[in-house]
Amino acid sequence: HRQFVAVSDVLDHAHTYFNQIFRINFGSDSEILDLLVYDENRLLIFTDKDVSMVTGYIVEGTNATFGTSVSIQPVIRNYGVSGRGAAVVVGSDVYFYASRRGIVSLAQTEQSKVRGVDMPLSEPIQPLIDRIDPRYESNIRLAWWDNKLYCALGLGDASAGNNALLVYDFINQSWSSHDTGDAINPAEFFIAQYN
Repeated sequence: HRQFVAVSDVLDHAHTYFNQIFRINFGSDSEILDLLVYDENRLLIFTDKDVSMVTGYIVEGTNATFGTSVSIQPVIRNYGVSGRGAAVVVGSDVYFYASRRGIVSLAQTEQSKVRGVDMPLSEPIQPLIDRIDPRYESNIRLAWWDNKLYCALGLGDASAGNNALLVYDFINQSWSSHDTGDAINPAEFFIAQYN
């Protein structure tokens, strides 16, 4: 199981130290599926059963101070992400696909704490969410661009890959479209240079 996060010095891929390795799972059998940088001092760790946050990165030039400054806090204890790439930061919020629950979010409170939002963002389109093939939930990908949340997922038999694209418009605060078909088969989202 993937349950540890090892932190190295900047651009040093060969060395790490014993106090820079953290166990994340809090005694459960959860497995780390994705890491997401929330801001310059906080890292979200998504497992299949919960979400945790690592905070307090204080580096003073010596390795000894690093391990004592970092803390790991649970954010959500009863559900996690479906796979790598199924979480995205949108402003001060984080959106991710949680298995059997839909597209959910984490929000920052006025005290700069991060908490789970109880009502899924996908609640208005729950009949579509119920059609997601659970065998291929690890292929679900989320991305944010131009004030829209893009969700690539597999409806019905998704053995050939993601066959639907859902779009949530943050300006209108509603789901604006969903496209399905054989021509739609997004595997990953990425930013590329054009011209």
